[in-house]
Amino acid sequence: AEGSAADLVGAARHLAPSGVVIPHAITLFLAPVGDPALLASVTDPFDHPALDLSPLKAAALARSFTQVVDPASLMGPAAPVATLAFPQGSVKARGRCTLANTANRPVHGLAGWYTLHLAPGVHLPTGPEDPPTHWKQVFFPIAFPAAPGDLTLEVSLEPAADDRRGIEVTVNSRG
Repeated sequence: AEGSAADLVGAARHLAPSGVVIPHAITLFLAPVGDPALLASVTDPFDHPALDLSPLKAAALARSFTQVVDPASLMGPAAPVATLAFPQGSVKARGRCTLANTANRPVHGLAGWYTLHLAPGVHLPTGPEDPPTHWKQVFFPIAFPAAPGDLTLEVSLEPAADDRRGIEVTVNSRG
């Protein structure tokens, strides 16, 4: 959260031999979103009859948006993508997941969130169906709605080169 992964990994050099890092892990999740209005909120500002704003629209489709995602817009259950363990882990992660589109309608984007693992049996989830947190969720728009059916995705995450608090997320569809 907010660029803290690198700080948590670096905490190992300050720990006593029996010390623990809180949170000791973060699990990242994705779920399919079917909400044409949510996608339109990203793209419609760049549909102008007199100006060609297509470069701005393309840029908007290539970034994420932190906001509350309505649980009713989820098209299927969340799938875990990766877990970062601290302090011995890495701030980079790669994962593969299959998102079941149980609503069998077009997918307009992906919702992303995480669960902080604070201690054995103590977790802080930040998903759309969980109690609200200030972190909200992240919406990843899809330029062309994906057809109904399951999505198999390969995901990589790493710190953004130009923003200590940012994370570069790459999602590729595999079938």
